[in-house]
Amino acid sequence: MNGSITLWCSSLLTLTLVTGCAAIAPSNSDTHSLNMTNSQAPPVNNIVDTVAPSTSHSNPDCSINPPPRTEIELMVFPNNISYHTALERCWSLGASIAEITTPELNARAIELLSKATFPDKVKPGGMINLTDTGSEGIWRWASGQAVNYSNWPTDKPNGGNRANCAGIELANTEYEDGWWSDVSCRGAEDAYSAVFCSKNIHSPQLTCQ
Repeated sequence: MNGSITLWCSSLLTLTLVTGCAAIAPSNSDTHSLNMTNSQAPPVNNIVDTVAPSTSHSNPDCSINPPPRTEIELMVFPNNISYHTALERCWSLGASIAEITTPELNARAIELLSKATFPDKVKPGGMINLTDTGSEGIWRWASGQAVNYSNWPTDKPNGGNRANCAGIELANTEYEDGWWSDVSCRGAEDAYSAVFCSKNIHSPQLTCQ
């Protein structure tokens, strides 16, 4: 699956994969609850709605496929960004911060990171829509989907109340590509200059046996 590159501040890389996504309202502090509502979102229509395949065709031997897919984009900025800013940037694309729920999706995220150019002195990683804000140590996807897959190294997450957001990073001297890290939601030094955004795409096709 090939990625494409478009300018957005620094870079915007695109890849198609399947995952869930949802919007959560920004918080001023890593220690405060993130209000899981779309009420504060900019006026973007159906940010996370999936267009379900229609079954209203006359031939019982026909079906409409493929199922909806989700397009993932990595947005890279000159400086580290907060969760609030990351969410606004994804909203500007009609998207939300991505949820990486399988090893395959994690591998594709690594592919996007490896193609990106990061500013000097920032970690080569991107934010995902995972948080333990509101219940320290209990990590959850913003959509409410259970965390059945993760790629934390053995000593993470370890940031406590200072690090209630999460992301995926490229390798360093301690870990391999694609390891997860808990980071600040406030865009401090311990944060990312990039975010994975996702939006659902549906192109139905009629297939008959």
